[in-house]
Amino acid sequence: MAETAGYLGNLQRGFEEIGCTCHFLDLGEHPFGYDRSPALPRLTRLRRSASRRANATPRRSPRRGAWRLATGLIDLLITAWAIAHADLFIFTGHHSLLWRNTDLPVLRLMGKRIVWVFLGSDHRPPYLNGKWVRDALATGDGGFEAMASRALAYRKIVRRIERGAHVVVAMSASAQLHARPFVHLLAIGIPHGGADDEPTPSRDGVVPAGPEIRILHSPSDPAKGTDVIRDCIGELDRQDIAVSYHQITGRPHAEVLEAIGESDLVVDQVYSDSPLAVFATEAGYRGRAAVVGGYYAGEIAADVPPELIPPSRYVLPEHMCAAIRELAVDGAARLALAAELSRFVRDRWSRAAVAGRYLELAAAEPPGAWRYDPKTLRYVHGWGLSEAALKGYVGDLVRRCGASALALDHNPALRNRLLGLVGEPIAPDATP
Repeated sequence: MAETAGYLGNLQRGFEEIGCTCHFLDLGEHPFGYDRSPALPRLTRLRRSASRRANATPRRSPRRGAWRLATGLIDLLITAWAIAHADLFIFTGHHSLLWRNTDLPVLRLMGKRIVWVFLGSDHRPPYLNGKWVRDALATGDGGFEAMASRALAYRKIVRRIERGAHVVVAMSASAQLHARPFVHLLAIGIPHGGADDEPTPSRDGVVPAGPEIRILHSPSDPAKGTDVIRDCIGELDRQDIAVSYHQITGRPHAEVLEAIGESDLVVDQVYSDSPLAVFATEAGYRGRAAVVGGYYAGEIAADVPPELIPPSRYVLPEHMCAAIRELAVDGAARLALAAELSRFVRDRWSRAAVAGRYLELAAAEPPGAWRYDPKTLRYVHGWGLSEAALKGYVGDLVRRCGASALALDHNPALRNRLLGLVGEPIAPDATP
């Protein structure tokens, strides 16, 4: 497994805080320096090295096969060790311990409990991912055939995991490829600090802040709408509203946390399909209000129980500038929202609380309020895309490759909503 935005390292610490032994097998290399204490560090480093060498060796070279064999043998050693040391297995992304998830039936046969967590881009249809679309357009020919193949491959991966895991955890708004009910990620939470950690004192009335409101944006990718956010800040400047805009990109995680503590207001992204991703969660733990934009803001109230929805200022993209302006000029509203968000993440999303919910999933079937049936999903706007960009690319994809390129035949109502949005004829029902 590979770390994703600090989720797994924080979950490991959460299990330790509630008295459980937890081993984090980290097979990835993350550039942002998230805090983590992986198990088998020498063996996992050796595995990463063998995998890198295999991928860097020409396909027809016999050395490539040798490195792949070495990687497979190391995976077998890691799997044997994990079976001997763990009862609950929590996986993320596409890969478990063995190639093509062939270890899942073995783990089930041996009485192990398997929970699979999807965190966004690992299960979202690629054509609804702003980064994938941008990269496809950069090829010059739109990369439509490759995008269609990738969507079908993602659906196969999701199906394999749905069959192999006891419980799947996912965010509903990125679960278009799912066919079986899962546990909503918002019911489990994003683990971060401890419930007793002290928030960083607000600059409002505590630290002399001067006349300017310090606004922080920390994009990991331009698809988060950085240009739109800068335009909003420029509009505030033209209205003579005293704000100081700060952007931090590609820096170690510790520097991002320090920047949050020095801010008055955090602006996360414009086209998010979650009301509270990791950066905004970190802001809540430090007592800062967070503005998040996304088309799902118009649908989430009908899709998710209200007690599970985090209290960020989650607004439609066209309302982003107004939300930033309101919280920049109204200190009382900003502090009230910050306090509400801080209470939510500390009460519901502390490391220990999230780890406790995973133990519940290991012991019994999830409560009904946690479950989500993807057959009811109708959200089609994705992540990192304006509606205009989505219509343009997905419309061209369907015209070039047909409606089957969407890989949504398992959910005709969802597929037809997307076809209607991009102005294409509704396709007849089909079985995947």
